[in-house]
Amino acid sequence: MNLKKIYREHPCFSHAQAFKELCEPLKTMEITHFSHVRVSRDGRFSFISQNPDFVSHYLENTYFDFDVHRIVPSRDEQYFIRDLQCLTGRTRALQDAFNEHGFGHSFTILRSGNGVVDAYNFATRLGNNVINGQYLENLDFLKQFLLYFHDKIDTHSDLKKAYGLSLSLEKQNAGFQEDRPVCKDALILPFLERVPVPGTGAYLTFREYECMCWLARGKTQQEIADILMLSLRTVKAHVGQVRKKMGCENQFQLGLLLSRLESLITITLDNASMG
Repeated sequence: MNLKKIYREHPCFSHAQAFKELCEPLKTMEITHFSHVRVSRDGRFSFISQNPDFVSHYLENTYFDFDVHRIVPSRDEQYFIRDLQCLTGRTRALQDAFNEHGFGHSFTILRSGNGVVDAYNFATRLGNNVINGQYLENLDFLKQFLLYFHDKIDTHSDLKKAYGLSLSLEKQNAGFQEDRPVCKDALILPFLERVPVPGTGAYLTFREYECMCWLARGKTQQEIADILMLSLRTVKAHVGQVRKKMGCENQFQLGLLLSRLESLITITLDNASMG
């Protein structure tokens, strides 16, 4: 299918107001951009999205070949906070274009099953980075919205046509591009003897905070040990102490703690990149 047919028939353009109204509940979190992407078993890309001006730019530059839905899922449901990912190449260019259109701080719920990948992307106005610390805390709300979203789409004869219009994804020289090497210089933290955890009365030691920052950036405990030149046993002890302090009994509760720390991490990274 060519882009002319997409522009002519896609409800993202022809029924933009109807989709905008469907997304009204997201305003309670100051979410100003929402999109759903589906990748079929045979590598076909279909979507529906707010903000048609950005969508036009996205399609014209074939950014769909380099977006988060190109990640091969490692489990049934995963979460990605874009500000914590080290983007490169065309994926970085996509993020820059998104920012130029006034949006940023994206959060993605990536689901996979039966060979199909669904990416649900939420974002806000550029500069509202405090939302990064709210996505996981409001995960139940976002999932409830997705139930509402699918119910509305399924009963809207025009909007559901979006999934009958698809494009082929490139199989070579494409994919989500991010820098994953272990690099100590990529995270420069100001030294603080005690680091307050937003929304709680608790404090972390600097070393505990440093370990949590690296966990938030997707590093394993072994990678953190290599970066900080500590033993794996020591890193596990720091993470265990944080769990004990904060009452984190499982990985989900630890994820909520990381989301509270994220605004501090983002500020740190922004300051580091200016140097």
